[in-house]
Amino acid sequence: MLIFIVIVTANPNLHKREHALNPRQAVSCVLSPEVDTGPYYLNAQLIREDIREGQVGVPVLLDAQVIDVNTCQPIPNIYVDFWSCNSTGTYSGYAVEGTLGLTHLRGIGVTDEDGIAQITTIFPGWYSGRATHIHVATHHNAVANTNTKTITGGTVSHVGQIFFEEKFLTQIDNTAPYNRNTLRRVRNAEDIYVGQAQANGYNSVATSVLLGSNLAQGLASSFTLAVNPGIDYTNGLNSPVRQPGVPVGGGNGGTTTRPGTTPTQPSQPPAGGNLQKYSQCGGLYNPFFL
Repeated sequence: MLIFIVIVTANPNLHKREHALNPRQAVSCVLSPEVDTGPYYLNAQLIREDIREGQVGVPVLLDAQVIDVNTCQPIPNIYVDFWSCNSTGTYSGYAVEGTLGLTHLRGIGVTDEDGIAQITTIFPGWYSGRATHIHVATHHNAVANTNTKTITGGTVSHVGQIFFEEKFLTQIDNTAPYNRNTLRRVRNAEDIYVGQAQANGYNSVATSVLLGSNLAQGLASSFTLAVNPGIDYTNGLNSPVRQPGVPVGGGNGGTTTRPGTTPTQPSQPPAGGNLQKYSQCGGLYNPFFL
């Protein structure tokens, strides 16, 4: 009798990054501007490395390096919130999106000794009035609950949005399942929130590289968040409290709003500085598989 053993492995092109940040290049240290939270934030997001939950799309290994704008040193052991729409432009957790009770593409990562929080997600899609983006927020001195995999307490030093290079966005336009979206994708240059996110010379566009020979094999994307730990935007992130199924606030860009939302004015960023910071995350991608 023959016995066949099938070994299923993770995509070898989507692997954890061995942080190789030395030597770091000194560039202008610019405070990351605050950008509107948007209507689809939910607190009590899960601490986890993979937030896909089976969502279909181009896989992305996403690195966020958090530094202190006052010292330009990496900040270890803080929590970074990530949330985005799926490949066809809908957010999880809201009845108006038809996703009440779902939690895909939401999660929290913790920074390591290099100040880097890393998650696995998919390249987000788009919806009316907005360029393709991912929301981020940083939590200082929060306490993790090992049972619920959530965080409580602490302060929020930054709420922002991260965008992607047009050279990859144009490829995504023609890639399944993104090409099923009949809405015209708003370019970065057309989105007012991109301009706000780029204030004071900050670069809010992630640096991306292919993880293989083509887009379908995934991207490694990285960006830096320069934050002031002494600033507290906790109320701006959590007030009014987001209840599942009830979107609050704005953040849809231009004059377009999504059904059931009310636009709000984006918060104003504090003044930036002229210190030095470490370069955006870079380095080698070694075969340490998920």
